[in-house]
Amino acid sequence: MDKTIAVCVIIGLMVIGYFRIRQKTNRIQEMILFATNYNNKFVEYVKSEGNNYEVYLWLIENSPRIQTETDGYGIVALFHLPYSNKIYHNFEIFLNAVPLIKREFDDHSISRNNSAIREYATVIPECLMRHVGVQKEALKQKAKGIKNPIIWFTEGTRYILLIPFSILQWMGIMRELVIRKIEQSGLFKLVAGIVSLLGLISSVVTILVGWNEFERIIMSIINK
Repeated sequence: MDKTIAVCVIIGLMVIGYFRIRQKTNRIQEMILFATNYNNKFVEYVKSEGNNYEVYLWLIENSPRIQTETDGYGIVALFHLPYSNKIYHNFEIFLNAVPLIKREFDDHSISRNNSAIREYATVIPECLMRHVGVQKEALKQKAKGIKNPIIWFTEGTRYILLIPFSILQWMGIMRELVIRKIEQSGLFKLVAGIVSLLGLISSVVTILVGWNEFERIIMSIINK
């Protein structure tokens, strides 16, 4: 019975991990596609010289999503507004720059808005390119992981460890972004790696010699 349970645990975690990797791969592909589409829309708006109001509305409506998905790559630590003495700390590019560039288009002072528009038209695509580059690298890692059963097991273990945080999210206590940062943190990866290793070793030993025998071996080592 112990051996059957151990086999089921290993297979269960591997199946969960496999589909988690597939899910994350699809999510990364969606983010790359959305970021590329956002950049194309932004370029289209700039080329229209602010006259395409429909595209502007699309950019504004989707700015919270792209701001969230780009995370730190969509934030400038210190941002100096063109032709202004104002300096913003942790300036959120997509939530703020699109309305500002519209203001520059609406401004009839040709002597100043061309330079400002060029600056905004540069910073937004650069942020998106960095974000896309990071996601493409993550996609390569997922492509390797989808072929590795050990990674499936580890990913399944991470999912189990994240369940308490997921419950807090469902209750509205914790945001998805916070959970994502926890999962990506070095400490969580270390803990998940240790738990995965110990879980895999104990499961394999249980399958080979049985839980009672495994427990006897451990107790004999401790009592020495």
